[in-house]
Amino acid sequence: MLDQHTPPLPETKPSSAEARALLRALRDPREQRSRLVVTSVAVLVWLGIAWWLWAICGWVCAVLTLIGIGVFAGTIDALSPHMVRTQGIRVGPDQLPTLYHAVTQCAERLQLTAIPDVYVLHETVWNAMAIWLARRRVVVLYSAILDGILTDDSAHQQLTFLLGHEFGHHVDGHLDRMHLLVELACLWCPWLRRWHSRHCEATCDRIGLYCSDSLSASLRVVAKLMVGAHLAQEVNPDAVLRDWQQMKHERRIWRYIRSLEHFPLLCRYVELIEAAAVMEVLGLSVAKE
Repeated sequence: MLDQHTPPLPETKPSSAEARALLRALRDPREQRSRLVVTSVAVLVWLGIAWWLWAICGWVCAVLTLIGIGVFAGTIDALSPHMVRTQGIRVGPDQLPTLYHAVTQCAERLQLTAIPDVYVLHETVWNAMAIWLARRRVVVLYSAILDGILTDDSAHQQLTFLLGHEFGHHVDGHLDRMHLLVELACLWCPWLRRWHSRHCEATCDRIGLYCSDSLSASLRVVAKLMVGAHLAQEVNPDAVLRDWQQMKHERRIWRYIRSLEHFPLLCRYVELIEAAAVMEVLGLSVAKE
């Protein structure tokens, strides 16, 4: 039985070889390529920094400086831990049971060794995030996006897509110290960091789709981000695909996409449909309804 109050392990990872194989199957192939590229670049950057430090003040100072940077990268908090813990509510077996049911389903689907803490904060922005908070893995859900989801008939599947996406950042290592060091090394080349970030987000959408086990519910979440909760049910997937086919070869569109850390919502909508087809070929079929 999964326990929300069990302290997370140092790494929130799938608990078996079978589950790790599942994660590799869900990972977007483009992320695998971009991870190799940015990691190679980061190694060269850090070696260059080490050589520069050695040339100035010797190996001891260089090693100590790099160790200090590594420790610092693992202690960065995106939000104030005191703000989250005192302004929000932590999801648990006896707290916000609707959300807790979705949390445990995602954890069971991904066979996690530990469940990240999940907090709900009242915010008017439609957003959710995966972060480190006081050295714990945390997912923060803003109330606005939950309000838009919980009024729907497929609310549970939509919640598991949202949570699965955020859990994906944790289980795929996007918040690990090594990944943060890679991103830090790529700050000098923003387009490279954004290129990798977009593919990381695509992987997390696939993980969310797998957790929800419903293509239509997953598409509904993205549609709500585009047009709002009331009109999302009227969005026609075929018309979205047609619109994307007409614009996907335009250079200006791709120049805009390359400026973003996430794929635009229209792209995410289309890629979920394509991902469902790929997952079916891999034997990870997802219900269409």
